[in-house]
Amino acid sequence: MTQNPAGMHPADILAEITKRYGSMTALAARLGIASCSISHTIRRPVHSTKIERQIAEAIEVPLHRIWPDRWSEAGVCLRRSQRGHSAPLRRTISSQKRREA
Repeated sequence: MTQNPAGMHPADILAEITKRYGSMTALAARLGIASCSISHTIRRPVHSTKIERQIAEAIEVPLHRIWPDRWSEAGVCLRRSQRGHSAPLRRTISSQKRREA
């Protein structure tokens, strides 16, 4: 299991899931969610904190070791501004364009 400053590589997370459950689909079925939800959560910084917790529990690795940019050592989810990600502006821009039209 490789650890880097940005946390675990997505391939390492998937490898842990595969070693323990056979496939991402098997883990998803066990958790009662779609397998694409696991994939999106692993790759996207702000997908689902609930599923991030479930993945961490499933592979028995603390959240802050998997995603140090998303979680503190105390297990507190870091806000978007602390993560270094800005909120998407697409909806705001689209809403403004509709109003102008």
